Amino acid sequence: MEMGVAFYLNKKIFILNEIPEDSTFAEEIKALQPIVLHNNLDGLI
Repeated sequence: MEMGVAFYLNKKIFILNEIPEDSTFAEEIKALQPIVLHNNLDGLI
């Protein structure tokens, strides 16, 4: 739900790891166009 609010407010959405393809929410998460950090927090700087 928080990701939906962030998307609505035009905020950047970051996720730490790749979206698991077998997740029931994979398509919804992809639609929010998150920035995948690939387990590297240096991407936040």
